[in-house]
Amino acid sequence: MSYTVKLLLAILFFVLIFRDFFSLLKKLKSTSNGKIKVVGICVLTVLATAAAVILLTLFELSLLLAVLLAAWLFRKKLSAFAKNTLCKKNGKLKLAGVSAAAVFALWFGLALFYRTDIGMPIGVKNYLYHKYWEEFEVSGFFGATIAGHPTNQLTCCPKNGDPQTDSFNVARKNTLSVGSRLFASDNYYGVLIREDYENYISTFIDDYFDDFKVYARFDFSGLSNVKYMSDCFDKSTSLQKFLSFQSNEDNIRACNTADLTIILNHQPKIEEEDLIIREVTDIFENLTNNLNYVRMEIITITNQEYYNYNNISRKQFYNILYDKNSSDYISGIRSFVTNSNKTEDIEISDNFFKA
Repeated sequence: MSYTVKLLLAILFFVLIFRDFFSLLKKLKSTSNGKIKVVGICVLTVLATAAAVILLTLFELSLLLAVLLAAWLFRKKLSAFAKNTLCKKNGKLKLAGVSAAAVFALWFGLALFYRTDIGMPIGVKNYLYHKYWEEFEVSGFFGATIAGHPTNQLTCCPKNGDPQTDSFNVARKNTLSVGSRLFASDNYYGVLIREDYENYISTFIDDYFDDFKVYARFDFSGLSNVKYMSDCFDKSTSLQKFLSFQSNEDNIRACNTADLTIILNHQPKIEEEDLIIREVTDIFENLTNNLNYVRMEIITITNQEYYNYNNISRKQFYNILYDKNSSDYISGIRSFVTNSNKTEDIEISDNFFKA
């Protein structure tokens, strides 16, 4: 739909300038090698339009077309100004300076616009589009001033995603950038990598349990940019590269950490307590040798009528997380992997084992 809208805008632009553009082509055709020049301009126009429709966001394309339309409407005055400037001393240098100043003014104005409450969501959408080549929606905005610096966090979701399970946070950096990875930090890579990450974790768990489900979340964030995933992560970043990056303690503050939940298919009996605790301890210690900075929890469902293990999808799992009464129906064993690769004391819920 967005491509269609952008294409229609481009067509509208050419409709507005068609008469003058066609006249220009007719004049060009009468010059030396005119037919070749006309064909070349037409081909370049089609290619440039296609590239703009594909590579630019709707806002960027609209802004570009508005600038081009203004330049076309005032082309006679701009041409006269250029000729007069060139006739003066150091005319070429002055014209280059004026052009550079105009470009800077446009960039600076856009950068300031992206710092406003209206422009910031637009800038974030542009940033995400060019980083991940997807379109996103901004559903939430939070701003605060920390140590005298304005800091802003936005909640985003892919256009075709589920807001409940696929939402993530973006922190606007305190810069005048109008794009690129200098503009913001985000946690969308955590949405992209979670299934591969869960499969990786499962290779450690299946040595201990026959039936289980693993869910990983990377949505922990805050108003500080260091709590977001590294800006170098995008769709081309493999799980292996992510794990390698995460294992380096110098990078860990720039890399988000996983909230890892392992759901067992049954509530262990009290007679199995020693065995289960030993297995869980082994799992945690095994993971500490392969992961860095991860929060882990193994849970069981104590009331299968309220939450049924077989029906737990990712969306249902999120329902459990946000259910204020979920502690009445699930219980767990918790532990953490720290920056020194040590497992902290294991905490066991009172009703984890069935009497």
